[in-house]
Amino acid sequence: MVIKKLQVKRKLHPNKLYYIIDVLKRSCFKDDTHFQKLNISRFKELINQLELWANDSMRINKGNSSSEKALIPVFFEKIDKLIENDHTLSEIEKKKKTLYCRKMGAKMLDSIQESKTREKALFNFMKMPIEFIVAEMTRGNVEMLNARFLQEV
Repeated sequence: MVIKKLQVKRKLHPNKLYYIIDVLKRSCFKDDTHFQKLNISRFKELINQLELWANDSMRINKGNSSSEKALIPVFFEKIDKLIENDHTLSEIEKKKKTLYCRKMGAKMLDSIQESKTREKALFNFMKMPIEFIVAEMTRGNVEMLNARFLQEV
């Protein structure tokens, strides 16, 4: 039942779900006595890590090469660091901007997926300065940005 819920919610491949559940069982459910003394906060922490991993790393995994899969989490990490280091924003504004930029970044990466020269477009996109990408996203110029990195292919 847990597997079905995770599969529907996160749309992960069943093999990945089995692996994740196995890791959770090994770390939290070592034996029956340990099950009674389950540390709920540790379990929640593992689930949170799982959700972060699923959201970032598994967002675009269909048909990607291993080099593409390695670049995607780095892209989102760069966005997070740039916004986190912006001292002109309040904490709430930083969270809003991070969520918005992640959403726009996912849309741009989706448009790369539809491109015929997907891998080359992704590498051209990753060459752009992250400051420029975030600035264009927050201005709402996502279409212009998409056109720019797809033309460079």
